[in-house]
Amino acid sequence: MLFYRIFSFIVPAIIGGLSGLLFWRANLAYFTLIVAGLASFLGAWLLVKSKVKLKRSCFFYALFSLLQTESGLVMFLFLENFALKLILAAAIVISNFLYLNELFVQYFKKALPQLEKLWSIFYLTQLFLAFFMASILYGLRDFLSVSLGLLLPVFFILTVVLSWYHNWSAWHLKISPLLFRVVIAFIVSQMFWAVSLLPLVYYLKGLLLALWYAVVISLVVWQFGKTAPKKIVRNYLIIAMIVAVLILATAQWF
Repeated sequence: MLFYRIFSFIVPAIIGGLSGLLFWRANLAYFTLIVAGLASFLGAWLLVKSKVKLKRSCFFYALFSLLQTESGLVMFLFLENFALKLILAAAIVISNFLYLNELFVQYFKKALPQLEKLWSIFYLTQLFLAFFMASILYGLRDFLSVSLGLLLPVFFILTVVLSWYHNWSAWHLKISPLLFRVVIAFIVSQMFWAVSLLPLVYYLKGLLLALWYAVVISLVVWQFGKTAPKKIVRNYLIIAMIVAVLILATAQWF
């Protein structure tokens, strides 16, 4: 157990060191992304391998670790402000530690895993991942003129993957969870296309898209999970609408 306890500290430390490398050696971006991706993916895989019977479950946990590391580091490359880079690098390390630590607690400290907190981590983290992924793709379009026809299917696939991280098996759906995730991805991808037409900076576009994703996915979770009364849902939608209006009203359009 001690080895795995130490392991949950080593992996975030490696990712933190690689993030720090990008501050002074931006030309090592590809090297950093590859090594950090391998460290996060294999770290989560090896941590749960002895406790999880199915390889599919190992892949499930490892992929999420990979997503939060790679999306954060790629977003890091788009930023120019040193303070923002420092905050993002710290957030990447902290999120990886919290995630791996929760995996350790669930599978090594408890006789039977109680995954409610882990599902909450998935839910909250994927909202940030939606922001990072959308901002990155919008940034590629703005800075490198990458075709929207190429970015749209990429975003669609990423959304299908991201929406995997909900407790679908506990909701007893009448249709396949994969089909439901495809529908969610289709709805969010339509908004991705619509937001891409706005004359906003890439991270504001990403913020609007993440807000839309949060609304859609929260309604799904609350509907099938029965976790929120109607009043909370109504207030949530009102707040989301107000934030969206504020973003659009205060943005520099031209």
